Amino acid sequence: MQKLFLIAQLIRNMGARYALFRLQYEAKRRFLPFKLYAPTYSNLSLKTSYKNWLKYNPTKVFVTRGTLNLTHTKSEIIRTHYEKIKNGSVYFFRSEWKAINPANPWHQNPDSGFVYNKTTHWSKIADYSAAQGDIKYVWERARFTHLLDIIRHDYHFNETHAQEVLNEISDWIDNNPSELGPHYRCSQEISLRLLHWLMAMNYYEGDEQITEAFWEKFENSVYNQLMHVYHNINFSRIAVRNNHALSESLMLYIGGSLFPHFPKAAKIKAAGKHYFEEEIAYQIYADGSYLQYSNNYHRVVIQMLSIAISFAERNQERWSDSLYQRAALSLEFLQAQCDPQNGELPNYGSNDGALFFPLSDTSYRDYRPALNALHQALYKMPLYTEKTILEEAHWLCNFTNGALLPKKKSETSGLKNYSTEQGGYAMYRDEDSFSFLKCAGYKDRPAQADNLHFDLWYKGKNILRDNGSYKYNASKEDISYFMGTASHNTVQLGPFDQMLKGGRFIWYYWNQEARIKTFERPNEIVLEGKVNVFGQVKKGIYHSRKITKTKAKAEWLIEDEFNETHHQPLHQRWHIHPDFTNEFDISATDQNGTVLKAEIADAFYSSYYGLKEQSKCIIFTSETKKIITRIALKP
Repeated sequence: MQKLFLIAQLIRNMGARYALFRLQYEAKRRFLPFKLYAPTYSNLSLKTSYKNWLKYNPTKVFVTRGTLNLTHTKSEIIRTHYEKIKNGSVYFFRSEWKAINPANPWHQNPDSGFVYNKTTHWSKIADYSAAQGDIKYVWERARFTHLLDIIRHDYHFNETHAQEVLNEISDWIDNNPSELGPHYRCSQEISLRLLHWLMAMNYYEGDEQITEAFWEKFENSVYNQLMHVYHNINFSRIAVRNNHALSESLMLYIGGSLFPHFPKAAKIKAAGKHYFEEEIAYQIYADGSYLQYSNNYHRVVIQMLSIAISFAERNQERWSDSLYQRAALSLEFLQAQCDPQNGELPNYGSNDGALFFPLSDTSYRDYRPALNALHQALYKMPLYTEKTILEEAHWLCNFTNGALLPKKKSETSGLKNYSTEQGGYAMYRDEDSFSFLKCAGYKDRPAQADNLHFDLWYKGKNILRDNGSYKYNASKEDISYFMGTASHNTVQLGPFDQMLKGGRFIWYYWNQEARIKTFERPNEIVLEGKVNVFGQVKKGIYHSRKITKTKAKAEWLIEDEFNETHHQPLHQRWHIHPDFTNEFDISATDQNGTVLKAEIADAFYSSYYGLKEQSKCIIFTSETKKIITRIALKP
């Protein structure tokens, strides 16, 4: 009965459209032969020569060698990346280089060693099992993101490795028959692969290495993969509804535009444009925040927007007014969090290492290149001045006159306080510090049980931090920890998470009621939130958090209070930067004024997907309903 109740609750939260689709999808998957619900597409019958494609399809998704107006920079980072790729390594999740087995470069998991059967239909392949490990390690190279590293090397060092790129694409096609093997398991992976292939074809446009024989193989593979995305996109639009739906719908729009001779090309293009506009309007809230409650996934979205806006403009088309407005709001929301010294944002929400278009020498955690590119796409002017930060915009955006939106004075310039009620965030920035409070009432699927998490930055250093995501496909203990309440700077009730963890990305007992606000006093700024949490423990439990920041001082007072504890202790956790205890004092009392002991506990921190390191956590425990904490810079 309990399981049925939880399923009913999930269906109620997700909506009737989701429930009906999942019932139909699972019924087909379980009872129909896969050829009926997931057909294999036949070879393309209507073809065109490479010369004709260049002649009649002038629109580009990417720049060509002759049109890029960018200063050549022979940086050590670019050179090193190319050398590592040439020697058979892949930069996994933009954090860790791993060697690929040259005997089986496409189907062996370099993390677990498991080898996938390339003749198994994609619908019979699991995303994760103890034997095969995390499938993302197999997908990463087959996204072909590393082509951008090769292209950047060729441009900056004035070389050409077109043949290497074409050979690798050809090898993937030869070893991945249509609809078979792990690389057809996810339509987003297919969409990203096609985008990177098309970027390479645009950059090496007209190269003598692109033969008609290669083009015929390439064109046929693009058609088959595009048809896969087209026929399976409802899974992302209805069952998943996140950045997957955006990347897939954008690929349909671009694919239908660039290959008008494909069967149903006009229909595919129109569907992609409609879906992309629809998803942007739904997924980006009216306050500029994002439905996945994740800064990293929000960056994925703004890179997609930079490509979409610039491609449509080159195609002499426009998106809906709503799309441009939501893009501008996204830019403002992320810019409000961006540290001016290093470009980093709170490591908040799900972070799977996604940086689909790495087109600068900056670190993975630096958001400024992506923010600048979208600013260039919308306003036709840069947001920053550093050459390294500006490069991404040169690759992705148009440098024409005439802004697509009127430039308004940014409300986040010289940010003091900033809040978004729909997404549930309150922020305050002064000369030295940045305070960030998350307080969401979920209308869309939550990823982590992290409400009232407090992120604190001082002089570019994340002194109180979110511990990240580590891996989506890991042990139950790791998943429970990184997605759960204990890895965040908030209060845990006894041993419980704020919500009840289900399988993989599922949570039950969503907290759908929340209030957040900021206000000023003469010498203070206050961030305040209240959420209804721990519904699986008892109905009607509310956690209130009030953060008072003293102006012109590095001092914070945090007041946590519960209306009901159900006889459970309060565990207030602070996940700290290694320098925290040397630079800051922290103390706490309960509602009776009793001083609470600060317990220093072991914890784990993951700043990049797949990497886990030891860290420390300060815990204050109280048997009362309130904990009052003071944090201040040491004299």
